[in-house]
Amino acid sequence: MNIQTINKTKLSEILKKVAEALDITDKQYEEAEKHYKAVANFLANCPRIAPFSPDMYPQGSFRLGTVVRPLLEDDEYDIDLVCQLSASHNEFTQYGLKNLIGERLKEPMYRDKLQPENRRSWTLKYAEETKFHLDILPAIPDTDSISYLRGLESYRSFSDTAISITDNKRKDYYNYSRDWPKSNPIAYAEWFKDQMKFVLTDSLRTYAGLKGVSIDEVPQHKVKTPLQRAIQILKRHRDLLFGKDEDKPISIIITTLSARAYGNQGNVYDALLSILRDMDTYITQDTEGNDEVVNPVDPRENFADKWIQYPKRRANFYSWLERARMDFETLLDISSYQELKGNLQKSLGESVVNKGFQQATLLPVAISGIPVVRNPQAIDYSPHEEFIEERFPVNIQYKLKINCRVQQDGFRERLLRDLLKEVYILRRNHSLTFYIERNDVPGPYKVFWKVRNRGVKAKLHGVRGQIVPDAGNETKVERSSFYGPHFVECYIVKNDVCVARARMDVPISGILN
Repeated sequence: MNIQTINKTKLSEILKKVAEALDITDKQYEEAEKHYKAVANFLANCPRIAPFSPDMYPQGSFRLGTVVRPLLEDDEYDIDLVCQLSASHNEFTQYGLKNLIGERLKEPMYRDKLQPENRRSWTLKYAEETKFHLDILPAIPDTDSISYLRGLESYRSFSDTAISITDNKRKDYYNYSRDWPKSNPIAYAEWFKDQMKFVLTDSLRTYAGLKGVSIDEVPQHKVKTPLQRAIQILKRHRDLLFGKDEDKPISIIITTLSARAYGNQGNVYDALLSILRDMDTYITQDTEGNDEVVNPVDPRENFADKWIQYPKRRANFYSWLERARMDFETLLDISSYQELKGNLQKSLGESVVNKGFQQATLLPVAISGIPVVRNPQAIDYSPHEEFIEERFPVNIQYKLKINCRVQQDGFRERLLRDLLKEVYILRRNHSLTFYIERNDVPGPYKVFWKVRNRGVKAKLHGVRGQIVPDAGNETKVERSSFYGPHFVECYIVKNDVCVARARMDVPISGILN
C-alpha cells in the first residue's frame, strides 16, 4: 500500500471541504434571496410605507459569507435583513417604526409565517424544506452618527451608511428621541471585505476566468476566501463546544478578531493558525482597564461591552480560544488520516467532517486501512512512542469505556466529562484518576494504558506515548502538569490480541488552578 503522510496541502483541502459542508446550499441561498426580495416588494407596495422608499438588504453572516450550518439537522438558518426607511427621528419613535413594518407583515400574505415579536426585529419562518427564517430589522438613517463619523478621518468612508435601529427594551422606545441603538452593517461588510481584498480579488478573477464571465458577474456566495472558511470552522468549533450556552463567545467578536488577525494567507490551515495565534492581541483595554473589541466602523461601540456585566462570557472566550488553539495547532502532527478524521469529528462534528473527507480530492482512495505513519517532522515526534497495532494484533470484539475523576486540593472530586462541560478546558495542577467504567471482556485478560501529550510543550518537557501494563487495579493516576492536548488510551488484551480499546481526550490549559 502507498502510505501517504499528512501535509499542509492535504490538510487545507480537508478543512476547506469541511467548511463547504457548513455552507448554506445553492438552493437555500436562491430561496432565501427570492423570499426576501418578495418581502421587500410587499413592504414597498404598502401605501403607508412606500413614501419612505424602503430598502431591504442582508446583514450579518449571510452578507459576509460566513453562514454555518446549524448543529441539529432540524434547526434553521438565520437570514438577517435590514428594512431601512428614508425617514428621520422626528417622524418616528422606535415603536412607531417597528409597528409600521409589523402591521404590514400581519396582513394575510405573511400572517401564517410571522412569529411573535422579537426585541429588535420581526421573524418570518418558512416551510420545513427550506430550513431558514428571515429576521427583519427596521431602521432609518442615523444622521447624528453620519455627522460624527464624517468628522473622524479614519472612519469617514464608513459614515454614510450608519443606521438607527429599534429595540423594545429601551426606556425611550415609545418616545421621540435621537438616541436610538446604532448599527452599520453595510460599512462593516465593506471593512470585512477589505481585510481579505488581495485573496478575494485573485479568487474572483480565477472564478470569472473559469466561467468566462466578468468579475462583476460572479455571484459573491460562489467564492470564499480562507478567512471566510476559517471563521466558519471557528464558529462551528464554538457551537459544538458550548452548545446552547448563552454565555458562549458571540459571532461578531470571533469575526472581527479573525478579520483583524488574517494576513491574506492563501490556504485555510495557514489562515486558521494565524488567526488563532494573534486574534487576542487585537483585544484592547479602555481607560478603566476593561476589555474592548472595538467596532472597526464605529469607535464608540465595544462588541465586548457585556463582558463587564457577564464575566463568564470573557472567561468562556479565552477558554474557547485556548481550546481551539489546542485542537487545531497539532493537526499536522497526527500520525494517520483515520486519527485526523477522528480528531476533527470531535472538534467540528461527525456529519460535516465525513462529508468533507468524502469531497477532498487529495486523500488516499481509502483511509480506513492506512497503517500508522511516523512523522519525524512533527513538533512532538518521538521514536519511542508505541502503538497498540505494533504490539498486538487488533480485533475489537468487546465494549470498553473509561472515565476520569479529577481532584484539586481544597475542592470536591469531579468527573472529568462533567467538569469539561463547565470549564471547556482543564487547568493545570489537578490529580487525575482514570478508571474502567465498563468492560465486557470476559476474564482472564490484561490491561494496558497509554498517555500521550502533543504540541510544543510536549517537546519541551518530554514526549510520552509508551504503552505500560496496568498496576493491577485497572486505574491510571496522572497529574495535569503541562499545557497541551493530551489523551489516555486503555487496551484490553486477551490471548495476545487487543479485543477492546477506549480513549479519553484531556485538554490542559496553561493556567494554574
